[in-house]
Amino acid sequence: MIEEGLAGPQEIDQAIKLSLGVRLPIVGVVQTFDFQGLDMLLQYQKNVGKVYSFVEDRVKEGHLGAKTSRGIYDYQGRSETEILRKRDGLYLKMLDFLHEIDAFDPV
Repeated sequence: MIEEGLAGPQEIDQAIKLSLGVRLPIVGVVQTFDFQGLDMLLQYQKNVGKVYSFVEDRVKEGHLGAKTSRGIYDYQGRSETEILRKRDGLYLKMLDFLHEIDAFDPV
């Protein structure tokens, strides 16, 4: 991206810090699947020819992630709105914290 003039180093780092850098400490890599929807993940896996049973089994049971209150994780019967509200509140707290410690400035 740098070589092709699409983005500069600071722009690339800022994009990662403001996206993955905020999200991954809150939901991690695997829990992200619950927010994408395990049914969507399964469809993708079928399209690329590599289906994982831990996803397929949950989808067959109707456990699709946050939208059904159960997926890879069990959200204890909370509604999707409640789950997303909690997740998003944590994202905002993380973003505030990172701004507070100047994490977006070069070290």
